[in-house]
Amino acid sequence: MINKFPAPIRFIFQTYLYGLFFFSFLRGLLFLLNSSSASDIPSSVIAYSFLTGWQFDTVINGYGLALPLVVYFILSFFQKQNIFYGSLKIKR
Repeated sequence: MINKFPAPIRFIFQTYLYGLFFFSFLRGLLFLLNSSSASDIPSSVIAYSFLTGWQFDTVINGYGLALPLVVYFILSFFQKQNIFYGSLKIKR
């Protein structure tokens, strides 16, 4: 199903997922390193803080990927064969 989308859109979506994974990994690592300080915090508060962090990461990823999405949208009017992202060549 995901192969129905153009390659640049798949690239942006994959970058979004990698960003979420990276931020979640760092948040989990920070929590594990400071788990002794969080022993008296209820688990519902910890779960809610992870949910809030995921929402924040989604916003930050959205802002970071808005520019490539706008560039792709504008270039889609002018180029019909290939779109270049630096040294990365993406064929439609």
